[in-house]
Amino acid sequence: MSRCPHPTCGAPKPGNMYACRKHWFSLPQHIRNAIWAAFKGHGALSEPWNKADTQAIQFWEAQMKTKELEKAQGRLFA
Repeated sequence: MSRCPHPTCGAPKPGNMYACRKHWFSLPQHIRNAIWAAFKGHGALSEPWNKADTQAIQFWEAQMKTKELEKAQGRLFA
């Protein structure tokens, strides 16, 4: 069994899934579509797969950074 690729998760997931359910559905539809198309058309670890995987990781990292900034701003203005 492999692990969820979300930077803070690592939960076990079946090999036929990209991420755990929570983090899969946290991705925008266009990134989920790209991952699915790359997997079906080229297979895991292909160039399209790597590109889609990078998009997912970058999305999650940006999301985490935004949450951290909002948290810091909340402390400043509380």
